Amino acid sequence: MTSNPGRASRWGWRLPGRSLLRLGVTAASLVLLVLLVDFGQVWVRLARLEPAWAAAAVATAAAQVLLLAWRWRFTAGRLGIELPYREALREYYAGIFLNQILPGGVAGDVTRAWRHVRRERNPELGDAGSPGRAVRAVVLERASAQAVMLPACAVSLLWIAYFPSASGTLGLLGGGMMVLALAAFFLGRRMLRSNRVDGWRSRTLQDLRAGLLAPAAFSVQLATGVLVVASYILVFAFAARSVHAEGPFLLSVLLAAPVLVAMLLPVSVAGWGVREGAAALLWGAVGLDPAEGVAVSVA
Repeated sequence: MTSNPGRASRWGWRLPGRSLLRLGVTAASLVLLVLLVDFGQVWVRLARLEPAWAAAAVATAAAQVLLLAWRWRFTAGRLGIELPYREALREYYAGIFLNQILPGGVAGDVTRAWRHVRRERNPELGDAGSPGRAVRAVVLERASAQAVMLPACAVSLLWIAYFPSASGTLGLLGGGMMVLALAAFFLGRRMLRSNRVDGWRSRTLQDLRAGLLAPAAFSVQLATGVLVVASYILVFAFAARSVHAEGPFLLSVLLAAPVLVAMLLPVSVAGWGVREGAAALLWGAVGLDPAEGVAVSVA
């Protein structure tokens, strides 16, 4: 009788508490931006949104989801799981929608994995294999793009640090991210070489090798990861053009990755507030109007 109330307390209190914290971070970030940034200029830029550039951003995002769904299907197949492409596409759109409206930015991916686990447990719909592999397929699919996005962010920060009006802080941030990426790489290699693995850890490493690190998988994951990151950056750059950003197109491309990485932090609702704050700081660091950065981020 005592375990159930404890479990209810855990899931009934901690999760809403975290959600409220993320809502609070989002609200506080947006309020701070309203106080520090000229939102009149933000509104003027958004009101003059260029339809052609906005349409290019939407078309690029739609093509991106087609690729994301294919990559998920490929990753699941490498782990021995059958996943029809149409189902992958449908579930990916549902996951993106949930990520945009729920705190944390990962609820859609969790739901996508959970629904795939349910499918795996139904022999009438497919191979009733290990549910853990369905979860790991989602994790590996997301990780392959982040493994490209983080170095891209570091390189972007190092590059724009050499702009004449750029702040030296950007170079420090870029160097720090490169060090973290290298540390994560060597730590991962050490874990994979360890023979002291059993149970869940052993299965996870086996799936990591099959779905991400095997030569036949790595080339595909790297290529699709680069394409996905490039599409994210293009969407951001097209959004910059749509609100008549004054900076050069190349600068919009370089600023995209750091802003997109900031919105990945699971501390807000769909990156709102944190993303706009990062854009304002980066635009100001390179000598541009922070309001322009916020307008691009909102667009």
